[in-house]
Amino acid sequence: GMGKRVFLLRNVHEKAPVLFQTRWAMNYLAGPITRDRIGDLNALAGAEAVTSDKRRVTSGASPTAVTPSPAVANEIAPVDLAPVLPGTATRPKVPGRIAEYFLPQNVRLETALREARRVDPHAKQVGVIYHPILLAQADIRINNKKYDIDQDMLLTCLVESPDERGRVRWDEFTVDGNIDHRDLDRDAEPDAHFGDLERPLTESTAFTSMKKEFTDWAYRETEITLHAHEELGVYGDPGMSLADFKLKTRAAAQAKIAEETAAQATKFERTLESIQKKLRKEEMELEMDKEDLSSRKREEMVKHGETLLGMLGILGRRRSVSGSMSKRRMTSKAKMDVQESEETIMQLERELRTLKSQQEAALVELQSTWMSRAEQTTTIAIQPFKKDITLDLFGVAWLPHFVVDDDGRLTELPAFALA
Repeated sequence: GMGKRVFLLRNVHEKAPVLFQTRWAMNYLAGPITRDRIGDLNALAGAEAVTSDKRRVTSGASPTAVTPSPAVANEIAPVDLAPVLPGTATRPKVPGRIAEYFLPQNVRLETALREARRVDPHAKQVGVIYHPILLAQADIRINNKKYDIDQDMLLTCLVESPDERGRVRWDEFTVDGNIDHRDLDRDAEPDAHFGDLERPLTESTAFTSMKKEFTDWAYRETEITLHAHEELGVYGDPGMSLADFKLKTRAAAQAKIAEETAAQATKFERTLESIQKKLRKEEMELEMDKEDLSSRKREEMVKHGETLLGMLGILGRRRSVSGSMSKRRMTSKAKMDVQESEETIMQLERELRTLKSQQEAALVELQSTWMSRAEQTTTIAIQPFKKDITLDLFGVAWLPHFVVDDDGRLTELPAFALA
């Protein structure tokens, strides 16, 4: 298995060879030997072969001492073996042009055990292993003066086992949350093991290509969606709900109604003032016409009386009938002037009532129109400029896992989680 070496040591007292496994390389032999060479090694050492019953130790299982045959059972002491951890104790070398990060072990073992499925909550930790992943994080700024937006955001992808050709579907590896430089570890945990570093994480050219693809993808996929009402010139803030935005548009519509109401009132006031001015003039003329009519009537009555008395010879000489008729005509004209003034006043009063009705109707229509328009909201999407996208983190990140002994079975549990 990975990290195992087989060695042959002799029992000091009985000169009998003892076969066992260890997780660390030792320098008693030049290197590992296979099972079929053990007999040759015993012969070289001058020892006879020892037959024993053996139990296979699987990856993650609790080590079991070799059980000797009954003939030598009392002569061989059992050996406690440490579990053989997966991976290698030597961290694979990342090419110099590729950035390297160590994600922190920020999950408690108790939490990892509690959240794991089909794992004994009392399993014991026997080590830590780091697996390499591709970490990509872009810092994106969106600045737009028209919509009063100046916002920075981070877009993070954690890519486990990327395609060896460096082709990544970034949208499948986007995570909720970001990684702060200050939270990264400077190095791995002591005595940790490491998984294999494979293509494309070993090739600088692949990283250069993936950087460009990630930046292009971030540009295409990143946008801020805003609620908007172009006619009112109202725009929501990023993340504002539609209900809150409609409150904002209704307030803007009310302000628009007040503005247009004031403009209409000014227009109506001018028309109203003109009619009222005519009305006052006609009322004055009416009074004058009435006075003239009254005077004419008095004159006509006097003239009629004089004419009648003259005809009767009471006043001496006879009075002309034509003079009396002239007074009547003048009285009739004065009466017509009065009627004309009264009719004009009535017409102006009708115009005033119509104007006020029109003003009230216009106000109702104005309110209805703008409140209806206020509900007709749209959304707009704002994208960043490509020059405003920078790579905040991009490289190989070592992702820590707890290695626990679950009743003889080694299991890896995540030791890192985004906040």
